[in-house]
Amino acid sequence: MKILIIGCSGTGKSTLAKELHHQLEFPLLHLDQIWHVHYDKQKFYQQLQNFMTDNPDFIIDGNYADSLPMRVVEADTIIWLQTSRIKAVWRVLLRSLKIRLKLYKRDDMAEAFQEKWDKEYWKFLKFVWNFQKENYPSLEKALADKKQNCKVYIIQTERDRKRLLENLY
Repeated sequence: MKILIIGCSGTGKSTLAKELHHQLEFPLLHLDQIWHVHYDKQKFYQQLQNFMTDNPDFIIDGNYADSLPMRVVEADTIIWLQTSRIKAVWRVLLRSLKIRLKLYKRDDMAEAFQEKWDKEYWKFLKFVWNFQKENYPSLEKALADKKQNCKVYIIQTERDRKRLLENLY
């Protein structure tokens, strides 16, 4: 099984990916771990391609829209987490606060990455706020190019999530 987990920041992609990884024991790749090390598209694409080629089963979590087409053609299961933008921004802010207070460490993020509450962070929050309006169309377009036998799950509620977990195992 080749699983992609996509959605806005703050929707629970990494949390779900880790849960599936523990249950299914498939190799897991958090795209944030490789992007925030290289910041180089070619290296990013190469590492992503190597991961997909080297693993007959896998879980990949993250968006990175430029690489979505290459992931969609490999996937047989795509999980799209959707939540309100208020909830997503709240979760991102809460996560940032927990990191700042050293109550939480992101093992899904590159170790060298340092989150700062600066101009870039506020741009990121704006990105999260506008994600649905600005990114859903490109996600929908990428999903339209999926393999015919690829299953797509849209997860909007905790009930949807639980149902997915029951059916995927």
